Amino acid sequence: MIQLLFPFDFVIASVHEIGDIEVYDGTEFYLKKTKEEAQREYLLACLDIVRNFENYNSFGHLDYVARYGHYTDKSIKFAENREILFEILRALASKEKALEINTRLFDDPKTKQFYSDLLINFKKLGGKFITLGTDSHIARRDWLSISKARTLIKKAGFHELATFSGMKIDKNKKSIKE
Repeated sequence: MIQLLFPFDFVIASVHEIGDIEVYDGTEFYLKKTKEEAQREYLLACLDIVRNFENYNSFGHLDYVARYGHYTDKSIKFAENREILFEILRALASKEKALEINTRLFDDPKTKQFYSDLLINFKKLGGKFITLGTDSHIARRDWLSISKARTLIKKAGFHELATFSGMKIDKNKKSIKE
């Protein structure tokens, strides 16, 4: 088991490739697929990970597929993917895994709406743990996006961010301050 060799504090599970094809611009993943087909395939791969793997603490950037592709509107619509998203959230909640709110695309109001819908439904399905991350790599944008994410998280009824040590939830979770 990898944790015996590398005693990580925290592991994020995520999907970056499907069938050895990267879910990234310039790859064949998006060829001959509508946005809906690409997103469905991606979300089903996420569901497979969430259901079948245990050695992670949080599932990361569920909106990764919305970053790429040749589509004019790349955003994920919660309502159009409700069934799969509910299964993902239900599996995370039942396994007491955290949902990462990734702020990379938070400049787009559609992304904030997607994450708001995720958070509200994760809470309704019994989700307890939220982690906060960003892949934007620009400090000013990171800070603004994190502030927006904190507001969404609190509005959904979560008051703490989960932190981990030795792959276990820390007893002293971080309070969310706006």
